[in-house]
Amino acid sequence: MSRYTLLLINGAILMACAVFIYTARSTVLTALLLLLPFIDRAWQAPNWQSQKSNLTITIILFVSYSLLIALNLDELYLALSLLLLVALPEEWFFRAYFMVRLQSFFKDRNISNVVTLWGSNITSSVLFTLMHVPTQGLFGLSVFVPSLFFGWVYQKSNNLIIVILLHAISNLLFLLYLKKLIIN
Repeated sequence: MSRYTLLLINGAILMACAVFIYTARSTVLTALLLLLPFIDRAWQAPNWQSQKSNLTITIILFVSYSLLIALNLDELYLALSLLLLVALPEEWFFRAYFMVRLQSFFKDRNISNVVTLWGSNITSSVLFTLMHVPTQGLFGLSVFVPSLFFGWVYQKSNNLIIVILLHAISNLLFLLYLKKLIIN
């Protein structure tokens, strides 16, 4: 079995569970996003320690998220759910696992660094986007560009906490402010 067979299987399992709408869909997908990377022994979990150069950015993002929550205290449950049940599992799987493993796959085939970085980012962003389409319809396609941005930030910073906080902030801003503008 190839070093990358589990990468393909994990992506296929996730997509198979994502294409159907069923009662436990969110629970199943969250569990898969968190647990599937641990099945792949060729994958190494990211280093959670923040580098000094990233510490300032991490603190700014954490304070920004905290301020958003403080300004909308009645949405505390929503904010914590977005952070722990959406942003963390999605970034854990799509950036720390899937994109990093795709980068290894491309590097092993002696593909240029630029193609490796963009190819892995685009591929993981396409999978990320496809996961959103069944429940959000065509509007789910709108997550593609933010996903590319999150992938780029992760590639530049190598800091999962920054990407998780960015994802949580963008989701909270969308749900608290932008969604109301779009719907009205």
